[in-house]
Amino acid sequence: MIDSYDFLKEILNSLTEHIVVINNQGEIVFVNQSWCTFASDNESTIEDWCGINYIKECEKAASMGDEIGEAVGVGIKDVIADRQHSFYYEYPCHSPEEQRWFMMRVLPLDVKVGGSLHSKSPEYH
Repeated sequence: MIDSYDFLKEILNSLTEHIVVINNQGEIVFVNQSWCTFASDNESTIEDWCGINYIKECEKAASMGDEIGEAVGVGIKDVIADRQHSFYYEYPCHSPEEQRWFMMRVLPLDVKVGGSLHSKSPEYH
């Protein structure tokens, strides 16, 4: 019998969206297979990201003038702090292969340890 964590992991890995789960402190605790594939295609690995504080990465980017990092960091913090129910943001992502646009949705998860679900759906233009 499959336990609930493995079942949920299999569901998330079957999705084509790039899913990142962060905890209430902003640390990445899970990425799905689609995200791993995208990261690998862009010369990054799961080891480069799991355990990283996504909010701090956004703040670091914002401190260097990155408007996307600023908007995303604020949006994630607002969802975690329950100042807004969800956060949506569309932005360009330049990969070595092609220019892509991402639609980011940040949604809270109702679990004991807390967390937020960060989903990026690539849109090809």
